[in-house]
Amino acid sequence: MAMDTIVPVLFIPGACLLGIAFAAWLWRRVARIQMHSATGKQEYLLAEEARGEEHASAKASDIQEAISEGATSFLMTQYRYIGVFMAIMAVTVFSLLSMVQPVEGRTKESE
Repeated sequence: MAMDTIVPVLFIPGACLLGIAFAAWLWRRVARIQMHSATGKQEYLLAEEARGEEHASAKASDIQEAISEGATSFLMTQYRYIGVFMAIMAVTVFSLLSMVQPVEGRTKESE
């Protein structure tokens, strides 16, 4: 096999199989985690759950509002950076395209 055919024929499928094997290993590791105590009773994951459903719902609502506010702030920051990047790239691409000169004697009909 030539060196230029080794990468697509062996390396890429090998990397895919390695990634799938790693994902399966992680899945098995997470699947082994027990969610109940040794006595068989359900343990509360959060202290708020033991206080009652109403208090837990209010706390969950507060957490959801904080997450929503943070996500919106994050997205607006990302949109601003992406907008600036896209404007710079558009100017760069159009500047480079405007510098291209057609080949002598070449017309649209000859393409």
